[in-house]
Amino acid sequence: MNLINALKDAGFSRIIILDASECGVEEAGSVLLGIWPYQAELPDEQGAWIHPYYHASQMAYMAAAAIARSFAEEGIQLRDDIRVKPIFARLPGFSQGQNTLSYTQEYGSRFHVQIFTSMTPLPATHHLEAYEHDLHCHGCRNCIEACPTNALEGGRFHRERCLRNWMLNGQSAADFIREHMSNMLIGCDVCQRV
Repeated sequence: MNLINALKDAGFSRIIILDASECGVEEAGSVLLGIWPYQAELPDEQGAWIHPYYHASQMAYMAAAAIARSFAEEGIQLRDDIRVKPIFARLPGFSQGQNTLSYTQEYGSRFHVQIFTSMTPLPATHHLEAYEHDLHCHGCRNCIEACPTNALEGGRFHRERCLRNWMLNGQSAADFIREHMSNMLIGCDVCQRV
């Protein structure tokens, strides 16, 4: 079975193939980005809530790991050491918001990506642009004003104030963070929702 067909059959809705050297990955011929979208949902007021991104990322990872095993002899590897935000910042059709999330017209910010490399160069579907894109948002301030912990204050992202960051770093959250967590176990979604 063809790798691209296997990715689509597994649930990846879009596969982007890039020249690995354009992405700063010299030991491979191509970088493949498997895009796995998910739907928004409102936090459950009755019980503990986990942002849908984490369900999608787990399903995508399981599918990607199985595909990487199936295509290992063909030089396909699943990678977690390649930073994808700098790639999206130069990839046509993608942009970044004030909240540092990557956006695309098809899915907004509601997608997960799995990254593969191929030792054999594959025909590129896209090429990275020479310079990073400007932020796709400029003046509405909805996400800045909605953030319960002011993580987007002063025109920059303050990781130490982000609820999602605290939920994932494994450390005890400061009181001013904990009071905003409500029943959310993982994820926040406020900046995405607005």
